[in-house]
Amino acid sequence: MNVSKPILSVAVLTYNHEKYIAQTLESIFMQQVNFEFEVVIADDCSPDGTRKVIEAFDAKDPGKIRKLYPPHNVGMWENSYRLLSSLDGKYYTFIEGDDYWTDPNKLQMQFDFMEANPDYVCCFHNAVVLREGDTKNELSFSRYPEKPVPETSGLAELLMDGNFVPSSSLMMRNVFKGDFPRKIADSGVMCDTMNHFFHASRGKYHYINKDMSVYRLHQGGVTEGLKKLKKLEVMIYMIGLSDDFTNQKFHSMHQQALQKWYYWVLRVSIEQGDKPRIKKYLALIKQNREFDSQYHPNYARKVWLQNFVPGGKLLLRIIGK
Repeated sequence: MNVSKPILSVAVLTYNHEKYIAQTLESIFMQQVNFEFEVVIADDCSPDGTRKVIEAFDAKDPGKIRKLYPPHNVGMWENSYRLLSSLDGKYYTFIEGDDYWTDPNKLQMQFDFMEANPDYVCCFHNAVVLREGDTKNELSFSRYPEKPVPETSGLAELLMDGNFVPSSSLMMRNVFKGDFPRKIADSGVMCDTMNHFFHASRGKYHYINKDMSVYRLHQGGVTEGLKKLKKLEVMIYMIGLSDDFTNQKFHSMHQQALQKWYYWVLRVSIEQGDKPRIKKYLALIKQNREFDSQYHPNYARKVWLQNFVPGGKLLLRIIGK
């Protein structure tokens, strides 16, 4: 395979994936395509045998893989930044070294769509979540709250509903070719979600309702390990960053999304009896009410009475609220 001028870059992010990386690479090279692609692997100094597997795979057919090996461990976000900054293709796909593709026509199907639709910056599909130690797999990713993924979406949907794009499924237009935003890596939050906010500010997303990859979830993984409230508040923080990073070009859209997530945190805080958070998010909802067509002062007063006024719950029962 001549990859001197690849139209697609396959970005592989790996760390301690000795058990899985061979399956990942096999799923890449089984793809049936009529275009050139490069495979770029960024291994963050894995202490296990990940690199040995990569080298053995490369030795079978030299020149298929471009390897990015930092001299020392740089961390996931920095490793992601270095990888995405190095991609030469007009398009790129992203897959972690423990995920894999299941359909040999995946890349061709996505490539054909992207070539025919220049106003789209991403084409993605469904994936199957494989949880270690659990025989029951499930489809990925649902929107928040759970609802069908639309065939066409964009920044508004991603801000309002969270990241519903499986990382093992996407093909992106390389809009930041050679100049991937440094501030994404420096933000210290979920790099994949911020990446989607950036791309979606440049164009539309297309969804193929077909399972063509597997996304593996491990106990102790970054996303898996976050508690529910923490996940919600990280999302709120990222929406604020996205508004800043896009120079408030879509400010109203960001504020409407923030209001939705404020309500979600309020609801979970009520369930958990977290009164400091209840007070905080009641204040934020009130402050941001101009961006919320669903804002109801009576609801806010009810929550306040239930949680901060002695006898408030009894009063609400008496008046039938």
